[in-house]
Amino acid sequence: MLSFPSAVKIYLCSEPADMRRSFDGLAMMVKNIIRQNPLSGHIFVFVNHKGDRLKLLYWDRDGLAIWYKRLEKGVFTLPQINENNYVIEHRQLAMILEGVDISSVIEKKVVQLRKQFPFKGAKRLKREHNLLCSHQAIGRILREHGLVRKIRKKHKRKKDLAAIKAKWPLFGQITTDTKDLKDIPHYWPQMKLRALPKYQFTAREVRSGLMFLGFANEKTAFNSCLFIRIICNHLRNCGVDMKKLKFQTDNGSEFIGCFRDDRSRDGFEKVVQGFGSTHKRIPPRAWSYNSDVETVHSTIELEFYDLENFEDVRDFHSRVASYQAWYNIVRENSHKGFKSPWRIIKEIRPDIDIELVRL
Repeated sequence: MLSFPSAVKIYLCSEPADMRRSFDGLAMMVKNIIRQNPLSGHIFVFVNHKGDRLKLLYWDRDGLAIWYKRLEKGVFTLPQINENNYVIEHRQLAMILEGVDISSVIEKKVVQLRKQFPFKGAKRLKREHNLLCSHQAIGRILREHGLVRKIRKKHKRKKDLAAIKAKWPLFGQITTDTKDLKDIPHYWPQMKLRALPKYQFTAREVRSGLMFLGFANEKTAFNSCLFIRIICNHLRNCGVDMKKLKFQTDNGSEFIGCFRDDRSRDGFEKVVQGFGSTHKRIPPRAWSYNSDVETVHSTIELEFYDLENFEDVRDFHSRVASYQAWYNIVRENSHKGFKSPWRIIKEIRPDIDIELVRL
């Protein structure tokens, strides 16, 4: 088997060559077709019209050399090249000389990789797995084998997600997060002038969209524990089965608490467990897991913080309470069948009193 230094480039001529050509004739094809210097030390590959004969032209220390092979059966299978790029890889040349069907090998490899990594596109497959073809060829193979995943529109994905959440049990999960109020242009001057809260604590029930709000000037574990304790007490007093309830948060310091000597956690998790519920933390950098509460953060900014003007802290809390009651009892959610959280709760649990949504 031929072996060449990795620094040596291999050029495949795009036009069939007359195998009667020798040094001068092949060198002329190198200059006129490939537009390279035949004395550069690189390797130049030529195949005849039938595809059963192959010559290599290369500079061998003190002169040009030719390597010649004739197949007694079959033809050489060549990779696709274009007029702007004649370079092939060393392993491609080895496969050509061994009579391997490169296109078949690549096709099988692409199909195998796509099934193993369905989230990788054509460009990523070529980049990460060093495939011996262009990303356009990989895309063609994926289409021919029906391996192109149809990308659904965002509104369709949201509709599918809403359909899944519609089947969730009521009070099966409450997503909790915090919102920094200091970056809201309309609210910030009032916050500084009237000493209004800097942080919002939000808890939202997934099935109905029920929302509870809390406020503080510090985003601390103490405040998150106080917030969730008030909510848990309220839910339990209203007849919610706390043992079936799961609280989901991110990995913020206000939620994860710290380890005790016995490796148990204090803080938020300890409070939740004290009511018989469980605490689940989302994976790092998986912000979409908290989409329920992130959505309401965007909504409340548009419907409340960007519009309201507050006289003082008492007026702020009064307006917040009114907004929360309106959101839970009156406001219809288009992603939940144009129903308010209270209407959904009442349809599933007719026995629950409306005081549940008036915290």
